Amino acid sequence: MDKMKKETPETRGVQRRSENVHSKGSNKSQARKFCAAKIIHATETQREAYAQTATLRETELQRARAFFRRHPRQAYSRARLCDELGLPINHITRIVYDLIEAGFIEVVGRAVNPRSNISVEVVRLVEKGGGDE
Repeated sequence: MDKMKKETPETRGVQRRSENVHSKGSNKSQARKFCAAKIIHATETQREAYAQTATLRETELQRARAFFRRHPRQAYSRARLCDELGLPINHITRIVYDLIEAGFIEVVGRAVNPRSNISVEVVRLVEKGGGDE
């Protein structure tokens, strides 16, 4: 038998995504709009975790910028950046997209990854010095 959870200030206004989809019918785009407009009340622990994640992201971006400044003429694939910076591929992918968007690095071509034999993009510091913030 399902137990009803007591509504608390942390859970007030929070619904499961499936409830939102069913409440708006089968049109998924309407359900997404409904979900996006929903106010979620986060606990203090969730806010602290988000702040720590934001700090970690900024630290990783700073590490990557410093690395590219130390190696301005060298081009790197994402896999090689993983090895050089010691970060997982999902972090490297996000960092590369962020740095390209900021104009700090640029895609300069393609190379074959020796591990997978797949053609991959290689990036390097923008010649003019990049988009320093």
